[in-house]
Amino acid sequence: MSLELLIGPMFAGKSSAIQSIVRRHQSLGWSVLVVTHSMDTRYSAEPAIVNHDKQTMPALATEKLMPLLDHASYAASRLVVIEEAQFFGDLVPFVKAVVDRDCKHCVVVGLDGDAERRPFGRVLDLIPMADRVTKLTAMCRLCKDGTPAIFTHAYAQDAIVSNAEGKPCVGADERYVPMCRKHYLKAKHSVFPDSPLPPSGPSGLTSSGAKYDDPTFDPFTIHAC
Repeated sequence: MSLELLIGPMFAGKSSAIQSIVRRHQSLGWSVLVVTHSMDTRYSAEPAIVNHDKQTMPALATEKLMPLLDHASYAASRLVVIEEAQFFGDLVPFVKAVVDRDCKHCVVVGLDGDAERRPFGRVLDLIPMADRVTKLTAMCRLCKDGTPAIFTHAYAQDAIVSNAEGKPCVGADERYVPMCRKHYLKAKHSVFPDSPLPPSGPSGLTSSGAKYDDPTFDPFTIHAC
């Protein structure tokens, strides 16, 4: 029995990591139960783990985890993989049942923070219970030089409003972009002027609405940090 957490911002390769973990264990003959939240239909109307390259893997979609404890596929599983874990309100009691009660292996994958850098859901509550925690990073879309992106920035108006209100807003690159710390702080300062602004250099980020207010502004051609 074990608990592994894979956390990080959007576009960090978490879904691809899940697919690799599942395939490796299935190659050993393990029965694997893959679960995702029914809220996430970004890439597929059918329940599936879909990475940003549109590679898919079948999954069981649900709004709540605890009822799965009575599911036949759960009873048969040796490994339970939970994707989009930040959306499950009953994440902690379910994982405790999986690992501590039923002695199964569990991999929990999700965002550690929202676009406001607040803890997202109950994912971080699992850290004290975990055998292993891995924080993945994306690459900053604005630096374009391989600088790690550790934050998710919301730039579409609906995502900005939802995140400010603490409400989930599911989306992909039409709403969110991965950023390094410096570009994230500059972007937040442009939307919320009272937020900190890092020293030196123009931010180039003049966003306060959907797809940025300046029609000539391209968020993917900002100068490197």
